[in-house]
Amino acid sequence: MSRSEHKHPGQWRIPIALAAFLILLGISAGVWGIWRWMQKSQVTAEAVTVEAPPRGPGRRAAGEPPGRIFKRDDGSIRVVSGNYWLTIMPPNREMSLHCGDGEEWLNKDQQLLLKMAQRWSRGNNSLRNMQFTDEQKQQMKLVSAEPLVPLSAADQAKLEGLIKAWQDATDAAKPDAQRAVLLALREIANANIPAAKDAFVANLNKLNAITTPRQLDQYRQLETARRNGNRPAPPNPGRGA
Repeated sequence: MSRSEHKHPGQWRIPIALAAFLILLGISAGVWGIWRWMQKSQVTAEAVTVEAPPRGPGRRAAGEPPGRIFKRDDGSIRVVSGNYWLTIMPPNREMSLHCGDGEEWLNKDQQLLLKMAQRWSRGNNSLRNMQFTDEQKQQMKLVSAEPLVPLSAADQAKLEGLIKAWQDATDAAKPDAQRAVLLALREIANANIPAAKDAFVANLNKLNAITTPRQLDQYRQLETARRNGNRPAPPNPGRGA
């Protein structure tokens, strides 16, 4: 007569297939847990990266134009802030401020005059037959460059002080000193743009008043030939500008 023996849990036999399944299940659960942890870590790191930093005195303000201050070998200083550029010339540190919006202020006829003045100022040979008078040449000099923005004595004093602070600043303080110059230049230029526009348009209107219809027709023909890829007729050596 056989007697069955009672087995304790530690003595139970687990089939090999079931044991392998349990092992794989445990490994899979571990891998899944690690993957979930990595995903959460990636999201958290990315959120920190793209989050906009708080604005403070030392951070670049939104909308601040790009720019830089250059000191040249001849001792002059050039400040570029967005669409404006300031030049300071030695030895008296004379300031001149210009902007690049001039052509946008003009109608088509005024734009034609501006292009004519610019081409003449570059010494374009195709304009030598147009026989400009001395008065016309002097007036074209006033409109051949980018529009000049007027600066009051107070504006110049403010910019001079900020630029001097930039020159005297340590390397660590240079970025903040430069930022102060760029922001002040933009603010001053924007305030003086209406006066710059009035003066620029007035100079072009004066040039229009002293330019003859024949000269305007000549220049229109030159522009048409240039756009069509035709070379203008060579200038007459016996007739100067």
